[in-house]
Amino acid sequence: MAAQKVLIVDDSKLMRLQVKEMLPGNMSVIEAIDGAEGFELVCQEHPQLLILDCFMPKMNGWQVVNKMLSYPELLKIPVVLMSGREDDVQENAPELFDYFEFLSKPFDRALLIQAIKKAMAKAKHRKELPKPSPAAPPAPHALEMVSMAATVSLDATTMLQKLQSEVEELRQQNADLRAEMKQVKQQVAQITKIVRQSMSRV
Repeated sequence: MAAQKVLIVDDSKLMRLQVKEMLPGNMSVIEAIDGAEGFELVCQEHPQLLILDCFMPKMNGWQVVNKMLSYPELLKIPVVLMSGREDDVQENAPELFDYFEFLSKPFDRALLIQAIKKAMAKAKHRKELPKPSPAAPPAPHALEMVSMAATVSLDATTMLQKLQSEVEELRQQNADLRAEMKQVKQQVAQITKIVRQSMSRV
């Protein structure tokens, strides 16, 4: 029996390795480091299973799923979407759970296998999205709205990480400055001691 082809998309090499080690041995794994590369591999390889992270550079997980929904030949691919923000998904677009299985981080092997089984079951019953009526203006798809929200959230997260990095750098500079001042004080104390000793001998 041929091994099932699984595509793991995550910008974290460690996360890809962890997921790979949790998968059953009868699965052939290919990897992508961001959403753009992941979508290209989905179109080229047509994997039997897609496991991808929500927040990644170039193209996030929402955008990958959204693009896949535009291609009928990709609709039957089971999708497991990973993130630590399940509440955001449930609040913004609960109906999207019909198109993929959500896996909340962190997770163990049992939860991953369970999510894969559910994703495969959903893919079997998945249908094409209904086309909008020509008479009515096309409303933005819920996935697009969540994708925009996710992108904004990602930008905010990136900005926060940058600010935290700058604060940490300032703290390090402050610590280095204190160390230098301490060293200067010690040197001044040594010089003062030497001068006093020299004067006492006069």
